[in-house]
Amino acid sequence: MTWTLIDLYDDVHEAEEDDRWLLTYQVPVEVTHSGIFSYSYPKNMAINYAAVYGYDISDPADVDELFDHVSYQGYMWETLRQDGRLLELQHNPFEMETSVARSLVRGVVSELKASRPIRHAARPQLKSLKGTSALLRSGDQTLHDVLKRDLVARLDPEAVATHRELAAQSRVVVQDRMWSMALRIHRTREG
Repeated sequence: MTWTLIDLYDDVHEAEEDDRWLLTYQVPVEVTHSGIFSYSYPKNMAINYAAVYGYDISDPADVDELFDHVSYQGYMWETLRQDGRLLELQHNPFEMETSVARSLVRGVVSELKASRPIRHAARPQLKSLKGTSALLRSGDQTLHDVLKRDLVARLDPEAVATHRELAAQSRVVVQDRMWSMALRIHRTREG
């Protein structure tokens, strides 16, 4: 079941934090009758993922893994839904340690990359409300190149550090609530 990234739309807004990518894939008709699947995500999503899943943005291997996580996100959800395996991704990363949440995503992405990698159209075409985006450069071979360069450019260490602190606080709150609920259930069963 081959998915091919055929179009990338640069959805630019007045406020940079509202900027999004719209990715369009050519997919088997078993996925959609039209053979087209589109997925949109915020361009700054990588900052949140770096914080929540513990990616080290100073490590090129971690940046590659983060890029795979972001770029395979819509594909993962739809593919697992089609396979009846969606529960594998339906977890709250704050309910578990960072390494466990990351390991769950890493496993699914690795499996998909090995068995059903995303293909890329030969000639990149990048569309924008403002005409051809400045992100498209002559050396780009695929839309993958454009997305990765944009992700790397947006990985602001201060923003990631701030989000990491917020993620750590959220993780404590969520896990405290889980323990409280577990204790209430335990007491109810004992009584």
